[in-house]
Amino acid sequence: MDNENKGYEPEMNQDADIYEDIADKPEENAEALSSEQTEAENAGELGSEQTEVLEDTAEPAGTPQTQYTVQESGYAAGAAAQTYPPKAAKKKKRRSSPWVAVSMVCMLIAAACIATSVYFFLERSDPVDTPDNGSDTVLQDPDINRGETPDYTSSQNSETGELDNTSAINKALPSIVYIETSGRYSSGSGSGVIMTEDGYILTCAHVISGASQISVMTNDGQTHEASMVGYDETEDIGVIKIEGTFTPAEFGDSDKIVAGQEVIAIGTPYSKMFFQTSTKGIVSAVRDNMTFSSLNLTLDVIQHDAAINSGNSGGALINMYGQVIGINSIKMSGEYENLGFAIQINEALDYAQQIIANGSVEKPVLGITAQTYGNAGGVLVASVSEGSGAEAAGLQPNDIITNIDGQKVNTLDELSAILSDKEVGDSVTLTVFRSGVLRDFTVTLGSSSN
Repeated sequence: MDNENKGYEPEMNQDADIYEDIADKPEENAEALSSEQTEAENAGELGSEQTEVLEDTAEPAGTPQTQYTVQESGYAAGAAAQTYPPKAAKKKKRRSSPWVAVSMVCMLIAAACIATSVYFFLERSDPVDTPDNGSDTVLQDPDINRGETPDYTSSQNSETGELDNTSAINKALPSIVYIETSGRYSSGSGSGVIMTEDGYILTCAHVISGASQISVMTNDGQTHEASMVGYDETEDIGVIKIEGTFTPAEFGDSDKIVAGQEVIAIGTPYSKMFFQTSTKGIVSAVRDNMTFSSLNLTLDVIQHDAAINSGNSGGALINMYGQVIGINSIKMSGEYENLGFAIQINEALDYAQQIIANGSVEKPVLGITAQTYGNAGGVLVASVSEGSGAEAAGLQPNDIITNIDGQKVNTLDELSAILSDKEVGDSVTLTVFRSGVLRDFTVTLGSSSN
């Protein structure tokens, strides 16, 4: 058979084809052919001329079937050609390739995926309502309301004159500085507020005390060498100076502060990486003569909840007019949250002006160190300063002060509050409990600068 049949069923020789062709004919024809072929094979006379006319399987219905003739030569003389009915076209079986099956499966899977995607798209797509006007409609993109964002401009409350957050901060920023210090034993950093156009800067005493070198970075990013003017550690107020012309802060009136009003803290926590950081909060309370025992300080402070951290000390607490109303000084840490304290600006400016004028703050003092005496009440004298009015009056360690000018005192805070209203050189009468006996002593108040 022809090479075109390769890849299908094994080939059969020509003789086998004849047997296959005759297999479907009537029995008598098969027997005659078999007998004749046997004789021919035995005699070696089987001819080679065979003609096969096959049925065209593609012929249309109703076309007369073509008969085929097998003419065999070499038979006995006078043998007639035999005519047989047409045989059925032989269908060649093809061996199935495994890749054909794989391709069919892949095509089916792809068709299923496409059909599923189309279904879910049609099911889940929200229809767009269009008017039913009997005509074709075109779906339009939905209208999106995109307003024009205006450039920022400062705004102000028309009734109170208070500024918004950004305007209040921008008003104060030119006067807020970053301070770096170094000394013999330590170095540090903090914040400050420019007080005057000629470069006096208000800060905390604990930011600059002990410093031998001080540098200041101003709002424009320039660094300036600063000189020490003075400080008072008992009030935690200090003053330094830089040379040049600068924008001073506007200061408010801390006597008008009320709990609940909004405030903003501005400073440089941790390092100059956070230069001029702003945080907002409210005034929690206004506290006069509040004692911080661990720091040995009694201060008039504004308690607030704006976030402050190490480095904020000396920075500004401003109101919503952009005015400085306090100098941030202390933060409660550990288990406490949102407890920050700023020195009231009226007191801070008073001390700063004294430092500029005299190099120190002059305050009336007894000349003792003391602490609150437990639950019994009174103030326990811990030590007496040499040359002080207390020493001259005869006070001793372990005396318990119970009254001052006839007014009972139960805590050190109460004693400090009474003394703050006095002047240097004033005389006060102290009632002291010593060895089970109450005694009175008259003390002339000295100056803290001494």
